[in-house]
Amino acid sequence: MRRIVLLLVLGFTVSFCGCATTGYERASQARSEIGEARVVTIKAHQDLVAAVRAVQNLTAKETIDLQAPYQSFAAAVKGLEARVQKLAHRGEAIQKRSKAYVAAWQEDLGAFRSPDIRTRSAERRLEVSESFRKLNSELLAAEVSLRPLLVGLKDMRLYLSIDLTASGVSSAQEQAGRISTQAVDAGQHLQSLLADLDRVATELSPVKAAKEEPAPTK
Repeated sequence: MRRIVLLLVLGFTVSFCGCATTGYERASQARSEIGEARVVTIKAHQDLVAAVRAVQNLTAKETIDLQAPYQSFAAAVKGLEARVQKLAHRGEAIQKRSKAYVAAWQEDLGAFRSPDIRTRSAERRLEVSESFRKLNSELLAAEVSLRPLLVGLKDMRLYLSIDLTASGVSSAQEQAGRISTQAVDAGQHLQSLLADLDRVATELSPVKAAKEEPAPTK
């Protein structure tokens, strides 16, 4: 019986030690979330462009048959709506992962025996925490800019589904103009978010960025 208990204790100890997560592994997990958010951001921007283009085609004077462009518009709105939801989920995942990362780092500080190294690690932790704060702010700003645009697009989709006629489209010109203006703002936020996602992913990478070699002089 004692032998069985001893084996169980040893097994638990090995399992416990083997489950310890290092800082660079936590960074890798955060970088993985950022990579998924990057994919969603790119696709959201593509859907945004498609939706705006569909609005322009639908309201163009030369458009005669309204059914085909309306179907393209409705599909683009549906796609953008799905991307906005996914982006919100990815933002929540990054925020959760970043909080866990810096919280574990704070606990790790107590393991240092050198005050100087502990201080430097604490300073780096603050730098990384601030970097995540900026990224989370960009994620929120992108989502906030997309929400009213999506509301306008869905309203226009419903409006035209009820009155898909030349007069109906003509009366929606003002709404189309507002959508175009909102789309420019949302597009800029998505581009800023993409740049920030790349920045933080690079900062968390265990691979040094290659230095650019100076061009040879002639």
